[in-house]
Amino acid sequence: MMKILFKKLILFSIVFLTACSSPMNKSYERDQSEKDLEFIKNSSVIDNHDYGLLCLYIGFYEDKCHGKTYAEILLNAKEHEEEFISLKKRIESKKLLITKGNIYCQYVYNLSSKLIKEKLDVSFQFYSDTLIGMTYKYDTSFFYTRVNGESTNEEYSVIAVKKNKDLSIERYEIVAREHLVSIKNLSTNKIYYYVSKKATDSFESIFTQEGVIIENHKK
Repeated sequence: MMKILFKKLILFSIVFLTACSSPMNKSYERDQSEKDLEFIKNSSVIDNHDYGLLCLYIGFYEDKCHGKTYAEILLNAKEHEEEFISLKKRIESKKLLITKGNIYCQYVYNLSSKLIKEKLDVSFQFYSDTLIGMTYKYDTSFFYTRVNGESTNEEYSVIAVKKNKDLSIERYEIVAREHLVSIKNLSTNKIYYYVSKKATDSFESIFTQEGVIIENHKK
């Protein structure tokens, strides 16, 4: 009986010590984090998904990690997974646009009862997280970001405001892709699509498949 109890005690001690010595139970320290994360990865105490989640959370919310164990940080990461993955996509999509430079569009479409197409050379510039420029000829309008929308790796979405010449302010929903920028006036609900020459066929096919008539407008 004593031998059985002794074996159980040893087994419990081994399990307890193993749990305590787990790298996930170590407190986060900025100077040691690189080595700690490498050790966690190599020790396979968590799967690849959780490891990626842990690294993402630390990368975005490093200031919230101090004094917490890696296990606690991972728990927080899982609780806010959708939130900061959305943030990651938004940042990546913005970086993608900045890396590729300006978006140049040669056509503008106005959707009402039909899709009105007009030749118009417009470029969009993504200066910062809060400022987007729209240039037509030599005139540039500025949109100031107020709310971030649902972005993906290939699509950047924001709610922005623009000051008009009469000093009135209007709100817009802007969605930018590599060859297309849509701008929706949130007061009038009018939507304008600015499309590059390269993307016109694929863009128009979306509407023609739905039976929408496309009308070319000439100045």
